[in-house]
Amino acid sequence: MSHINQDFFSTPSSDMAYVLGLIVSDGCLSTKHQSKREFISIKSIDKDLLEDVKQAMDSEYGVYFAGKTKSGNDVWRIDISNPKIVADLKKLGVTERKTLVAKFPVELPTEFHADFARGLFDGDGHVGYYKYKNKGGANTSITILGTYDVLARFPHILGIKGSLKPYKTIWKFNITNHEELLKTYNVMYRDDNSLCLDRKKASFHEVFEWIELAISKPRYGTKKIALISELLTYGRRSAENRKLKKLAEEAKSANSASV
Repeated sequence: MSHINQDFFSTPSSDMAYVLGLIVSDGCLSTKHQSKREFISIKSIDKDLLEDVKQAMDSEYGVYFAGKTKSGNDVWRIDISNPKIVADLKKLGVTERKTLVAKFPVELPTEFHADFARGLFDGDGHVGYYKYKNKGGANTSITILGTYDVLARFPHILGIKGSLKPYKTIWKFNITNHEELLKTYNVMYRDDNSLCLDRKKASFHEVFEWIELAISKPRYGTKKIALISELLTYGRRSAENRKLKKLAEEAKSANSASV
């Protein structure tokens, strides 16, 4: 049996709560058919994230290639079959076929709830923008998918306001208000040394300064801020990149003039 810190999920910590959130959102509990041995799997297109999880758990379990997504991205996977790890995760509410029935881990101390939320976000959330259908313009947002029992606690966990709506067979929690997005970022990334998915943190941070600008300079306009956010997040053709540069220069000038 490969070495691992088998007390990882029985000792609450920032890393423990984060990995728990990652498992609740993007992992599964399964049973090997022949040996009947239970194991935990976590899949991701981000191999480095799984390597970070492996290190946090002081684990010798390997990260291995597990195929490709429909869009052609490599998928990586780590399987952990330690009985103590599996038993502790069960106590925290992780079950087989959890997608529709996952419960919030009420045993998790309050001080680690934000870390759990960050794990959920990295597993089943995204930063993006949406366009108003009839009004023109756009806005930034974050969305996290999950069960009602887990997501309904987010306003209390993060101290923010958002909308919770059915989405296919599960639910989605959406945050669009600029002030609430800033609160969410500051709560989830309050410690620079915490485990996280770097590319999602980077995407969130790309629009962070522009959201702050929209709040501090309302006259600068939500539409311009949203356009900058869109271009920064997704990248566009050279003509639009020039537009981005011009808008960025205007934003800096407007900001400097007020100091």
